[in-house]
Amino acid sequence: MFRQLFAAGRLVHDDTGELDKQLAAIRVRELSSGMNLVPGVRNDLVKATVWALQAAHRLRVPGIH
Repeated sequence: MFRQLFAAGRLVHDDTGELDKQLAAIRVRELSSGMNLVPGVRNDLVKATVWALQAAHRLRVPGIH
């Protein structure tokens, strides 16, 4: 979902230097279970962002995007 929103230009955030650094450094790989972050770089802020997006998506009001 994160990648789709980002690619569609629907994901924006405030000036957050640490998150920007993590987003530039992370890599993902596709497994049978889905997309996974490649270990080795700090990714806690990226994970928190993805969890928040998933929670917001589950709670959104039907008809409001």
